[in-house]
Formats: sequence, C-alpha cells, structure tokens
Amino acid sequence: MTASPRVSRGKGCQNVARPGVASSVSASGSLKLWSKANCKGESKKIAGDVADLRTIGFDNKTTSVEFG
Repeated sequence: MTASPRVSRGKGCQNVARPGVASSVSASGSLKLWSKANCKGESKKIAGDVADLRTIGFDNKTTSVEFG
C-alpha cells in the first residue's frame, strides 16, 4: 500500500498533513522532500514521479516539501 502525505501545490515550503507516511511521489516538475518540518533536516531533490521512495532512501521520511 502506498500512503500519500497530502500536500498542495504552490511555491516555498509546506509541511505535509500526514508526515512520515509517503512511500511514493507523483509530481509534475521538481521539488525537494525534507525529513523535518519547515524544510529542515535531510533532503532529497526529485524531478517527476518516484514510484518507490526506498530507491532514494526516503521511504516514510517526508515531513515537508519545498516547491519551486
């Protein structure tokens, strides 16, 4: 089962509604995933969809997202 962190689109940093549960990401364009709130901690930049966040070492770690 794939969980969704439920974030909206926009610019800047957004904390996710359900932190620490994302196993995949569907995105048009690039964004940066962060392991702590307010875009702090470990980060991974991605471009487009990532079907399995384990492949980039970020499974169930996303707590905030930076757009733009």
